[in-house]
Amino acid sequence: MPRPRSSRQFIEFLRDLVAAGDFQAVIDRTYGLGDIADAYRFVESEQKAGIVVVEVVPDEGPST
Repeated sequence: MPRPRSSRQFIEFLRDLVAAGDFQAVIDRTYGLGDIADAYRFVESEQKAGIVVVEVVPDEGPST
């Protein structure tokens, strides 16, 4: 398969891989939003082997 040359072609390429079941994301680590600085440091360390996920949990509002 030829390498995509534009952003649009790349997005279509990824879409086709996902649709065909040929794309497998590798999640290296998951951080909570409160640990965003640690997540950023880890990414900047160039030691990551996959995707770094930052979980954003909606505010539940005031407790009663």
